[in-house]
Amino acid sequence: MTLYEDNNSFLNALTKLYQSKRASGSVWVTVKRYIPADKKGEDKVPEHEKEPKCLIRATDGYKKKISTVVGVERKTRIN
Repeated sequence: MTLYEDNNSFLNALTKLYQSKRASGSVWVTVKRYIPADKKGEDKVPEHEKEPKCLIRATDGYKKKISTVVGVERKTRIN
């Protein structure tokens, strides 16, 4: 799975995924609430970074899987 740090890169990849399946095929997009958790052996995540975010995933059901994490401050740009 490819995780895009930049939301614009994710949107470009999502556009290409839709275009590749335009003639035949499907694309599934899921949105899930995401709260970063502390991991064992790592420093604690600061409280200000624990704000709820959205994990957006897209797949064609076969090989191509892409995802990104969108913070609250960026959510209107994805809509």
